[in-house]
Amino acid sequence: MPGICIYGTVYNNVHTIEESIKSVWRPEYEIVIVDSYSTDGTWEKLVKLKKEYNLKLYRYKCSRGLGRHIALYKCPEKSITAYFDLDTKYNYAFHKVVEAAQIYGSASAHCLVVVEREYAIKRGGWRDLNWGEDTDFAVRMCARIHVPVLIGENASPELTLIWRERRYASNFTGYVKRVVKMHLDSSIAYGLNISNILKLGSKRLFILSPVLIPYVKFMKTRNYYDNLPNSSVEILERLSHMIPPRKLGISEDLFFFNIDYCACKAIKECFNLDDVIRSIVSPPVFKLVGLTKTIWITYFKDPSILLGFHVRKPIDLRKIRIVV
Repeated sequence: MPGICIYGTVYNNVHTIEESIKSVWRPEYEIVIVDSYSTDGTWEKLVKLKKEYNLKLYRYKCSRGLGRHIALYKCPEKSITAYFDLDTKYNYAFHKVVEAAQIYGSASAHCLVVVEREYAIKRGGWRDLNWGEDTDFAVRMCARIHVPVLIGENASPELTLIWRERRYASNFTGYVKRVVKMHLDSSIAYGLNISNILKLGSKRLFILSPVLIPYVKFMKTRNYYDNLPNSSVEILERLSHMIPPRKLGISEDLFFFNIDYCACKAIKECFNLDDVIRSIVSPPVFKLVGLTKTIWITYFKDPSILLGFHVRKPIDLRKIRIVV
């Protein structure tokens, strides 16, 4: 069996890193972390944890995508690699998906792709992006199986975009720059064209459109399949390779599958989504439509998982319905 390397990048997360590392750690794993010159004591904390958790630590000034790319290269040759976020506390499903990748060759779950190091590098690794880098990476990796489960407490796209960028900015000017870059990187990573951007209907995107539209034209953002947004391609790939969580010994209470706005038309043309979900998990299955502008259909088994969502508006429970 090849070795397993868990890797990630971090910036100013001193209060969460220990719990996050502890949740992914196993004696046989090697953990590689790239710190982007944190200023809140994160690096000093990592140095203290180094021996206890078998950490390999590096410092580079980098985006999230570049930091993960560097960390991927630092993993041992021929190892099975899985990335993690150091503001997320992971559950046992994370380890089950990693184990499955050793059998199937590669595997994915919500916010997770597990793949052999050399294959990931051959497919281009991570792009130098600060947002959407995980979608761009997942589309190119095309994991052989997808397990539709939540793997951690923060493993959700509902970690509000604006609040995350505000947390990392030292002042208002820095915050504005990070928000603009967030949208620019998103247009590249998701392969959005101009019409996609305008259809999203976001007030921020409308305000930033004088900057975004010329930038998108200039960059000629890449779509990896039939001119579909990459976020749609990722969902189609996952639907095509989805397996029941129970097949890996994971409780169906962790079942979670979500669809973004841009995937709507592509999904309807290729799948009857409700039927696919019925074939994966036992009843009852709940469906929530319109959670936010970016995630408009969410399937889940246990309504309590919604309590961990960081949403800007209270969830309207009347929108939840049983589909099975």
